[in-house]
Amino acid sequence: MAGLSADLPARDAARVLTAARLLDVRHRGAALVREPSADAVHDLRVALRRLRAALQLFGAAHRWSDELRELMRPLGDCRDAQLRLEWLRAASETAGVLVELEQRRLEVELPAAVARVSSWLQSRASSYQAAAAGLAPRGRFGGHRLRERLAALRRRVARREEALDSDPAPRPAHRLRIAVKKLRYAAELLLHADPGAVRRLLGELADLQAILGDLHDADVRIEWLSAAHAAPPAERRRLLARAQAERVQLARKLLRQLD
Repeated sequence: MAGLSADLPARDAARVLTAARLLDVRHRGAALVREPSADAVHDLRVALRRLRAALQLFGAAHRWSDELRELMRPLGDCRDAQLRLEWLRAASETAGVLVELEQRRLEVELPAAVARVSSWLQSRASSYQAAAAGLAPRGRFGGHRLRERLAALRRRVARREEALDSDPAPRPAHRLRIAVKKLRYAAELLLHADPGAVRRLLGELADLQAILGDLHDADVRIEWLSAAHAAPPAERRRLLARAQAERVQLARKLLRQLD
C-alpha cells in the first residue's frame, strides 16, 4: 500500500490499514446483500477476519471481537451448507434427500444472515470507522512492538504444530488452522514494515492454510454425515466412508507439509 514504510509511526499505519480493511468489509457486505452467492459469503467472511486481525494487531480487538464473531457465525453456517452441497453433488447422484435438506437450510439461513449483514452495515459500520481513526499504537510501524505481536502469533502456531504431533485429529488440527489464519492475516498487515521476511512467511502459510481448510471441511462433513439420519442408511454409509477416506489423504498431505 502506497505510503507505508517501516519508519512510519505505528498509529498512522494502523489507521490507514484498519480503514482499508473496513472499506473491504463494506464492499464485500454490499456485494452479498445485492447477490447472496457462495462466493460472496466466502469473500465477506475473509474480509471480516482481516478486519478482526487489524483490530487485534493494533490493540482494539477487545471492543469489537464479540460483535464481529456474532456477525460471522451465521455466515459460517451458510458457508458450511454451501460446501456440503458442492461435495454431495460431486460425490453422489443418489443423495437427493440430503441435497434437499441442505437447500432448505440455505433458503432459511442465508436470507437471515444477509439481513443481519445489511443491518450491521447500516447501523454499526460507522462505529468501526471512528475506531479506526482513533487507533494509536505506540512506536514505529517496523518497530519492536508490532514485530513482537507477530512473533507471539508465530509461537502460537509452533505450539499448535507440536500439539498436532503425528496424529492430526480434528480438534488440534482445527486449533492449528485458526492459529495459522490469525498469523497470516496479521502478517499481511505488516508486509510493508518488513517486506522480505513477511513475504517469505506468507508463502509458507498460504499452502498450509489451504490444506488445513480442506481438512477442516472434511471433518465438518464427517460430523454432519454421522448425524444425517434422514438419508437412506446404505447411502449415508457410502458417503461417510468416502468422506473418511478423503480425510485420511488430507491428513497425510498435512503431515508432509509440516515436515
